[in-house]
Amino acid sequence: MLNLINDFLIFGKFERNFSINTIESYRNDLIHLNNWLNEKSIKLDTVNNRELSEFLIEMKLSGYEFSSVARTLFCLRVFFSWLLAQNYRKDNPAELLESPKLWTNLPELLSPEEISKLINSIKGKKHFVLRNKAIIEILYGCGMRISELVNIKMQNLNLNKQYIICYGKGAKERIIPFGKNVRKAITDWIEKGRILLLKDDSFEYLFLGQKQMKLTRQHVWLEIKKITRLAGIDKNIYPHIFRHSYATHLLAGGGDLRVVQELLGHADIATTQRYTQVDKTHILKQYSKFHPRA
Repeated sequence: MLNLINDFLIFGKFERNFSINTIESYRNDLIHLNNWLNEKSIKLDTVNNRELSEFLIEMKLSGYEFSSVARTLFCLRVFFSWLLAQNYRKDNPAELLESPKLWTNLPELLSPEEISKLINSIKGKKHFVLRNKAIIEILYGCGMRISELVNIKMQNLNLNKQYIICYGKGAKERIIPFGKNVRKAITDWIEKGRILLLKDDSFEYLFLGQKQMKLTRQHVWLEIKKITRLAGIDKNIYPHIFRHSYATHLLAGGGDLRVVQELLGHADIATTQRYTQVDKTHILKQYSKFHPRA
């Protein structure tokens, strides 16, 4: 099966334009399936719908998040569809698998006040303070994925017209506008921070660390965890929570669903629509917590 997995991922990379992150995730999902099939003495060419459902249920019972189970389900559908096209199988047992209820666990949000508190709590050397402020301003002010943030190039920035050209999943290009706070944070970082770390003018990425190294997703994650501790906010704050907050606040403020879909780079509007549910849930929680008659 491992050879088939490799062939499938090569197909995905060159024929379906899978991103690096998608390839890594699908590889892990399929190796997990391979191990499970081996434990159950089930063959890939005979596994059926009921057995694949059992595999997904065991994932959830083992503590996997709904989003991870949903991604694995989608991976199985694409993988078995490919096996069918390769004449390895005569059917697709994953085609009729029921989707897990993705919206059961809605994402947690940050309030504008909490985001301000995070930014004001950043400490350290001046150039790193400026860099981390710009990172948080962009994550919240543009709703970018962390993988998109670390790959921003100087040539993709237009500070005068206030937009970033972003390349998202599948290398799809989109233009993300930003406001005055983001513009100031980026300008301060470039003019007062980045220039101090820069040793070679040819370095093309907006963000860098020590020794003119491009920032990694892991580095940004650790910086945000450190800032959260300094701010004393009792929440699990991670890079993607800023994207959740960006989308929810836009929609709560009257933003058009289709426009927000375009800004986020979602292929399916149902994914964007999730954030309207988050906002309603947040409103109900606030009412229950603060209204004297709740």
